[in-house]
Amino acid sequence: MMIEFGKHDPIVVVLSGGIDSSVLLYSAIEAGKQVTLFHGYYNKPSSQHELAFAKWASQNFRLPLEVVDLSGITSMQVGYVDPVQIASDEADMKAEELNNENAISGFHTLVSAVAYFTQITGNAAFALGLIAEQEARRPELRIALDLFEQFLQKLNPHSAAPALLSPLLGLAKKDVIKLGAQMNVPLERTWSCSAAVQSSNHCGVCSQCNERKQAFIDSGVPDVTTYSA
Repeated sequence: MMIEFGKHDPIVVVLSGGIDSSVLLYSAIEAGKQVTLFHGYYNKPSSQHELAFAKWASQNFRLPLEVVDLSGITSMQVGYVDPVQIASDEADMKAEELNNENAISGFHTLVSAVAYFTQITGNAAFALGLIAEQEARRPELRIALDLFEQFLQKLNPHSAAPALLSPLLGLAKKDVIKLGAQMNVPLERTWSCSAAVQSSNHCGVCSQCNERKQAFIDSGVPDVTTYSA
């Protein structure tokens, strides 16, 4: 399966260190794109593990990596957002599951940061590893992304605004894992756990770990993850 990125090149790939963004990176490389990596560092329990993968990928493929400190967002959330939501990945967008009507994902801050980085570095587009489950949680997600792209165009009427790409959006997590296995993505290096802090293993019991386990089961791909439980 070839993931389509269109004619946009060069591009920025947002690499969180999870399965989806890692498969996105390998797909972009397979498509022959000139890639710059962008990693948002939020100083969460999972951050060191995620950053480790981003640095490994940068060295392995000899790609430039921009690590942007977004930990101020995490600090701002304390006292206002449920701690479980704070610990989760920004792209998960699960605030509605916490029964907190005032809580929204910090995902838009990530999109804004990478959009600005893409603009100032002269890249044609930036790519996000969003998948079908995330669109299911937010049925109008694709519309929101299109509107954000239009917003960038309106702000930059005299120059080409970067395109926002989400080439995995039609794929479920199980299909992303299948694709990753086909492309020999080192899935064992990717990180999903929101709870493990002083361990190189996934905790195996948090919601992200449970979703990861189930996705591997659904995909039929052997789960290469090391869990503590």
